[in-house]
Amino acid sequence: MRLLSRIVPLVLLAGCTPQASAAPTTPPPPAGPMTVRVDARDAAQMVLHAKVRVPARPGPLTLVYPKWIPGHHGPVGRVADISGLRFLAGGQPLAWRRDSVETSEFAMTVPAGAAAVDVELDVVADPRWFPSDGLSSISWEQVVLYPKGARVRDLRVEPSAQMPSGWRYASSLQVAADTAGAVNFRPTTLEMLVDSPVILGRYGRSFDLGTAMGTTHSLEVVAESKDALQASDARIATYRRLVAEAGALFGARHYDRYTFLLMLSGSAGADFNGTEHHASSQNVTAANFFTSDDGGRYTRWLLPHEFAHSWCGKYRRPKGLATPDYQQPMRNDLLWVYEGLTHYLGWLLSARSGVVSTQDALDDLAAMAADLDAIPGRKWRPLADTTFTAAFGAGSNRPWYSAQRGFDYYPESLLVWLEADTVIRQKTDGKRSLDDFLRSFFGGANTGAEVKPYELGDVLKALSDVVSYDWKTFFEQRVSAITPRVPLGGVEAGGYKLGYHDKPSDFQAMWERTTHQLDERSTLGVALDDKGVVLDVHLDGPAGKAGLPLKASLVAVNGRKYSPEVLRRVLADTSAKGPVELLAERDGFFRTYRVAWGGGARYPHLDRDPAKPDVLGAILAPRVPPPSVTSGTPAR
Repeated sequence: MRLLSRIVPLVLLAGCTPQASAAPTTPPPPAGPMTVRVDARDAAQMVLHAKVRVPARPGPLTLVYPKWIPGHHGPVGRVADISGLRFLAGGQPLAWRRDSVETSEFAMTVPAGAAAVDVELDVVADPRWFPSDGLSSISWEQVVLYPKGARVRDLRVEPSAQMPSGWRYASSLQVAADTAGAVNFRPTTLEMLVDSPVILGRYGRSFDLGTAMGTTHSLEVVAESKDALQASDARIATYRRLVAEAGALFGARHYDRYTFLLMLSGSAGADFNGTEHHASSQNVTAANFFTSDDGGRYTRWLLPHEFAHSWCGKYRRPKGLATPDYQQPMRNDLLWVYEGLTHYLGWLLSARSGVVSTQDALDDLAAMAADLDAIPGRKWRPLADTTFTAAFGAGSNRPWYSAQRGFDYYPESLLVWLEADTVIRQKTDGKRSLDDFLRSFFGGANTGAEVKPYELGDVLKALSDVVSYDWKTFFEQRVSAITPRVPLGGVEAGGYKLGYHDKPSDFQAMWERTTHQLDERSTLGVALDDKGVVLDVHLDGPAGKAGLPLKASLVAVNGRKYSPEVLRRVLADTSAKGPVELLAERDGFFRTYRVAWGGGARYPHLDRDPAKPDVLGAILAPRVPPPSVTSGTPAR
């Protein structure tokens, strides 16, 4: 799952089986494990080298490069990142041919007497993790090929890696031996290998997050500089509370131990990325995440979100996403549960643990609701249809986001699940809540990594077991139907109203400082960067109706040189008569746009409704006392 900003949410901020697979197109491989040996010593040059041995029998063989990667919900396997590829048998090169349609497939003939095919490949390090000369990662799906038709849970793998000299590394994989950075990991399956990335950095630090649900948890951080690792005990204590709050919420875990993997990059800026795994999550954000209030404040919910995925997405997974290998297309129609419910859980756990303040959680909710309420794309595209955005491929984050919608199944589903929580509380006079559904559906007994697939009917039944209600119609009206207005039932039943004030909230002001953007979607219907370049424009908003195009640069406002302060002073001047005149330049041409706006400054807030109890406050309140604070320990 990666979210570049509130304007273009991903995704980001990465699977399993229990769905019937297609019949293998090649004979099953002979007994014996694959070996995957990665040389990461050129990671500073953004290149990884790998040698893969695949047991094979003489005759036709097709090896495939992973395409549909768990956690990304789309065909994001980047076969184009291969920058060197050779196949050998008995030390002799094999002729190969790429399939002209399925370009991730490579066909060859294994000669008589050969028992394995050796693959040598070079790949560009995964660009989603901001690789640099001091930071990189090993995403195992980048450095493997495997027999077409094989189930990844059935393929045994012996992995190893040569790390850059002096660099730190971390992974949820169990280490069998580490000799001067030559690391042998314990054998596992291809499924669990791909589910267990390795992060690498010149500097690293490990923080013990304590024991909960009968197992250990740790936060492993790598960075390009020592300074980025200076996390306060108070800050780390919130992540210990996160572990405890998750235990109280779900009542059980489905991993043998859990490792938060965090990469701090100077090139991340306001961008960030996260991918979920059974026993870890891989996360990257700005280098000042720990050392600046602003640097960490905007992205603090990222780790709680990915942690919640261990239950919602990895353990319990829609059947359409529980594919037997990495070539089968995924069915994303339940991403409003997989990702949407997790987005709610990340928001919830962040506040309950103190990772974010309650006020920031409320202000973030107001911003999400206002943004979603204003976008013109909701007039034609229902929330359910946005779940297919990830399957569109890498080009799905495009301009005109507000007209097209996109990854709205993250924030809007949060509002839907919040409303479901308030419905349960109302129907049971506060005796039950969505917490009861979460514990019954995602809890159970403590286990290691496993997948328990579900369909929509299973979700509806589990909710009905908590409280009898027409949940099918509830979700149809909010998810499947076109809804010109954002669903605010949970906000209002929670004791608040979406309102607009003449000054941004402290959270919005922080967001604008962090992302170098100006959010005027509630006034003119535009979002700008700090230089005045138009990043998003609502076609049915005042600026859109005046013809202001994307990528235009504001030069002047009402005859004065443009600056964010000048624009906001003009908007706040309710005594002004006539339209707001915007002089803009695009591609060397200048034009004045006369924008009709007389509504003054207008920024979203949640206003407390004194006629109703503060249900939102009760929802976000901690469930367990904070654990003791201890210091971090040095990384490996």
